[in-house]
Amino acid sequence: MKHAKFYDVFYPEENEKIMFIDSIFKKYSVRDVLELSCRTGSVSISLARKGYNITGIDKNKDMLQFFSYRTRGKMLNINIKQKDIEKIDYKNDFDAVISLRDSLNFIHDYNALLEMLKKIKSSLRKNGIFLLEITNFLSWIERYKKEETLFYQRKNLNIMRYIKRNIEDLHGIIDEKEFGLIDDNGVLTTYCEDRRIKIMRFEEWMKILKEAGFKNILYYSDYKFTVPEKKAKKVIFIAGK
Repeated sequence: MKHAKFYDVFYPEENEKIMFIDSIFKKYSVRDVLELSCRTGSVSISLARKGYNITGIDKNKDMLQFFSYRTRGKMLNINIKQKDIEKIDYKNDFDAVISLRDSLNFIHDYNALLEMLKKIKSSLRKNGIFLLEITNFLSWIERYKKEETLFYQRKNLNIMRYIKRNIEDLHGIIDEKEFGLIDDNGVLTTYCEDRRIKIMRFEEWMKILKEAGFKNILYYSDYKFTVPEKKAKKVIFIAGK
């Protein structure tokens, strides 16, 4: 992603999310955290500022370079690694693993996803937890748009994103094609991206988490301590080792 430094303009992190995660971590006495697909590090940095020891992994070099730039000169306990999340090989190293923004929905094969979840479980210490954020596709489908144009404005920055979507009903895949135009203080750049995201319902996630061996699975909606409803945009699972 060549426009990594603008990622947080597209997807700003909400303080409510950080407060929710922090409260969960305190409940489970979490200290050492692995963030999968950490991107530009917004969540990792916010959690590190609260005293957690963070390991962030992502396979995107541009994202990690910007993440590293953001932490330069700051006294934060953050370890950044460039790695495909499907190739993690940790054993009992973390109190918590977090996966946000539908990162695991990019793994389309069921067996590959199951193996990924087993690796996550293996990376947790005794009584460790896996915090998983997914899109609630029941509400998403009601807001679904085949085409969408988004505009972002900041000081000396203007961005236009055009996104075209198609749902492959047979395989439950959302195929997204995105074109962007960025005016950064008079410097114009463009980009194109393709994304393929697997649609999985709440019940499917519950099934595969249990199959991977997770226990005492709790779930909440939109980073509030409430049971998910159909209109919820996000579902957050807390799964115990």
